[in-house]
This record gives sequence, structure tokens and C-alpha cells, in this order.
Amino acid sequence: MDSSFPIDELPLSVLLHIFSFVPWRDKYSVARVCKKWNSLVKDKSLWTYVDLTYETPRHNFKHSPKLLQFMQTYLGRTLKSFRTGACSVNNKVLEFLHYHCPNLQELILEGNVNQELELSLLPETLTCLEISGMMPQDYPKNWFRPLTPDYFPNLTSFTVQDPRNPEQTLHHISRLQTLCHLKLLDFDQEPISRPSFLTLVRNLNKLQSLSIEGCCGVPADYTMLIAKHLPKLKQLKLDDSDFLKGKDLKPLITLQHLERLSLECCENVSFKHVAKVVQAMPRLKHLHYCTHKCRYVKRHVLFEKYAFIQSLNPDLQLYYAYWPHWEDFLMEPDSDSDINQFGDEDAPDVCRGWDAESSQSEDEN
Repeated sequence: MDSSFPIDELPLSVLLHIFSFVPWRDKYSVARVCKKWNSLVKDKSLWTYVDLTYETPRHNFKHSPKLLQFMQTYLGRTLKSFRTGACSVNNKVLEFLHYHCPNLQELILEGNVNQELELSLLPETLTCLEISGMMPQDYPKNWFRPLTPDYFPNLTSFTVQDPRNPEQTLHHISRLQTLCHLKLLDFDQEPISRPSFLTLVRNLNKLQSLSIEGCCGVPADYTMLIAKHLPKLKQLKLDDSDFLKGKDLKPLITLQHLERLSLECCENVSFKHVAKVVQAMPRLKHLHYCTHKCRYVKRHVLFEKYAFIQSLNPDLQLYYAYWPHWEDFLMEPDSDSDINQFGDEDAPDVCRGWDAESSQSEDEN
């Protein structure tokens, strides 16, 4: 008995379900098989999550007309998430999303945008908006002015990278009182002033997740302001923060709901400071911590430090940037490059005297 079954004889609903697992770039190849499949690929239900980040030369949407033609052919009411990648985005693209994609929830704008782009054209259904991958001069002037609850009543997550005017951007973001997740990336045009940061945390007191990564400067007491005005915070990322010192972690101990803390590439935060935080916060579930100095410390020294931190809270998931988990140190082979270039006196055992309070240790780390 022949067990083979022609795929073309499958019901249309089954074929649609199969095609839903095909990446968007490969759907073009599927469409060229026959007229039936070409018609099926154009079904709007297949295009729910579209990511144009890794477009191929054959499917080049760097010009807005090509992108708009693609959207008119395939996208519609079922679209929930759309990532533009390096595609050129203009107001016609946003108008299409507004009128033809009423269920769009996530939009990620990257790279090339028109200087006359208006965020007010975006659909009100958005719950997640990310704007990244652009140079400061690429941002349209007064672009963030429409960031108000009137235009985005459902917005709960917002990400912005390297804006043209950081102070003005923070002022507009502070009006989005529905936000639960906020990411501020690479604010390196000018330091963030204390009044602007204070206004931000006061107005966004419902935040559950906050990321401040790669910023050139923040107020000296910004961790105190976070701890005081964001009591519901569950996740905090302070990566790539040269201005963060060990003593700045102390106010974070009062955050009763904090479960995730990330301190990657924080050069002025030592193992001793991290150990104090872990001991004082038994509710902490995930911790990311590393510095560039760790690359030059002997493997067994690092392992002892991370093992001691882990012993303070056995339930803590402890991550190291260059290994997924601290236990993976055991899986990595030793190499000749594992040289303690700082000397043993500069890498003391974290178990020895870390409880001692001294201004000298604060300055050193």
C-alpha cells in the first residue's frame, strides 16, 4: 500500500497552518510553486509577526514604495508585530499601519526614517514601541511631542536609543503614565539632568522594568530616586554604567519587588558590593554581573568569587557576561590567556572581610 500523500490534496486550512511556520522570506519561494499556493501565501492570517531585519537583496525594501507595496499585498488586520529593520519608513507606511492594521500591538522602528515622519499616525492599539538604530541627527525635530496618553492610551512598553534632544525626550516620555517597561539606551549626547530624571520617575511610578544602558551621565543620586519613586520595580538594568559606584547600590535594597538586576560592564562595582546586595535581598532571583577586568583575572579566582555570591542565595540565577551561567566556568577549558594581570593583591578573596565598611574600599571600587 502506497503511504505517500500529495501535499496539494491537503485541505486549505491545513496548508495555511503549515505555511504559518515558514519564514517570511521563504514564503516568496512557496508562492512560485503554483497559483494555488501563491493565493494562499497572500492570506493575511499568515502575516501576524513580520521581522524585516534580515531582508535579502532580492527582497530589498530600503525604498519606501517597495515596502509599501509589500505591506499592501500581504499585511492586514491580523498583523500584531512589525519590525522595519533598515527599511525606509515614511508617513504613508505609518498611515497604512494606522488604517489597515488595527490590531498592531508591537512596532520596532530601526534605522532609516523620513525627517517628516509623524508618530501621531501610529495606531492607538500599540502596546510596545521601540525606536532604535538611528543617529541623533536622523530623528525628526519635535518627533516625540505626540507621546501622550491621548495618542497612545494602551502603550505599556517604550524603548528609545540615542535621541537628538535627551532632555526634551525625557519630558515627553514622562507623560506616558501607562508605561510599565522603559528602556533608555545610549543617551550619550549630554548628561541627564536631575530635574528631568526626577520628573520621569515621579510620573512613571507604575514602572515594573527600567533599563538605563550606555548613558554618558545621570544624577549622582539616581539610584536613590529610583528606589524612592519606583516601588513596583521588578527588573532593573544598569549596564555599561561607568558612573555607577558600589555605594550607589545601597538604596536598591529597599525595592521589595525587585527580582532581576543587571550590572554588566559596571567597572566601579566590585564583587564585595554585589555580595552585600545579594545578602540583603534574598528575594532577588536573577543577577547579571561582570566587568572588563574579569577577563584578566585567573579562572579559579573568578569562580571562587561567583561561588561565594551564589552561596549567599542558593536560589539565585547568577549570570556572567562571557558565560551563560557561573557554573559554566567549570565547562570552559583553561587557557594561557587566563593571567591575573592585576596581581593577587588586587583580586582579594571576596569571602575575606567583605562585611567591613570603609571609605577606602568604596573609593577603590
